[in-house]
Amino acid sequence: MLHMHPVVSSRDGQCLDGQMDETSRISSVEPEKTDIMLALSSISSYNLSDQKVTLPGTKATPPTWNMFDFFAKAFLQFVMTLETDQSSEFVRFHQYFSKFRDIAFTRFCTSSEEKGTIDSYHSKIFQREEKAIKDIAALEQQLAFEREEQAKAFSRYQVAEDHLQQEEQHVKDEALEAEQNLQAEFNAIEEQEQKAFETEESNLNAKCLELKTILNQLQVENRDNELTLRGKKEQSAEEVRSLLDEYNQDIQSRIEELQRLHEDHERTQSKLSVYQTYFRNKELEEARRQEQERLKIEAIQAKLKRKIDAVIFIQYIWRRHLRRIRAKEALENKDKGKKEEKGKKKSEGAKSSKKSSKGPKVKKTVKKKK
Repeated sequence: MLHMHPVVSSRDGQCLDGQMDETSRISSVEPEKTDIMLALSSISSYNLSDQKVTLPGTKATPPTWNMFDFFAKAFLQFVMTLETDQSSEFVRFHQYFSKFRDIAFTRFCTSSEEKGTIDSYHSKIFQREEKAIKDIAALEQQLAFEREEQAKAFSRYQVAEDHLQQEEQHVKDEALEAEQNLQAEFNAIEEQEQKAFETEESNLNAKCLELKTILNQLQVENRDNELTLRGKKEQSAEEVRSLLDEYNQDIQSRIEELQRLHEDHERTQSKLSVYQTYFRNKELEEARRQEQERLKIEAIQAKLKRKIDAVIFIQYIWRRHLRRIRAKEALENKDKGKKEEKGKKKSEGAKSSKKSSKGPKVKKTVKKKK
């Protein structure tokens, strides 16, 4: 509980009467409430409108004490009406009111030293805020600088990326050119091999045909000889077998040579099939690449067409707007011309009327001049 013992300022030198009466009036209350009532009645028993009251260690102005006077009187009346009843609500209200009174007393009874301390604390806060603002500005400048550096680095990366794309396109072009050269070389080799094979095949066929003709002739001659020899003299079977063996050996050698040529032809055909498979795959890849490029070009053309349509529509709206403006200006000029023509006609009529009235005088002056 607070124990406030007011001391009268040196201007009056004495306390007002009534404090003792108030103290004696509440002395019959319970001891727990007596301290509160004494403290509040000690504040309420003074008229502080024209003086300052000094408490131990604190100083307060008259408006501050007037506020405490109001709360003290109100609380004292409330306590007197309750007498000795203390419910839980009263205890809670008493606690809240005491806290509020202490806060108000502390707030309005701040000493000059405390005020200086608070001002110093506030100045430190302000200095800290100014430093924080300066730090924020420096950080913002650093952020702008870093963003600029980042933009420069990004532009460098973009240039490097463009250079890499150009190199990639150059490599693709070189690969395509090499592939075309290889295809042309392969076609030339294939054509040469095909011509050589066809020439050799035709030669072998001609030789086989010649050998068949010779064989037929030999068979005929052998028959004739056999018949003549059988008719004239008997020919031994061994001679005939030797002739047949020679013939069979010759035919066998020819067959082996033909088989060798056939194997060479098969090897050439296998190489040709490998080359054909390779270039067929290349053609398929090239077709897929061309199809992708065609789709990209179509997408670009579609996008360009949409933009062109939008531009045409905008130009149409703009020309229409210009025609309206020109039509409006022409209409205004036409109305203005009509008004000017009317004004000219009026002025010409006035001039002609003046000339008609001054006609003879003008003629006389003209004659004099002549």
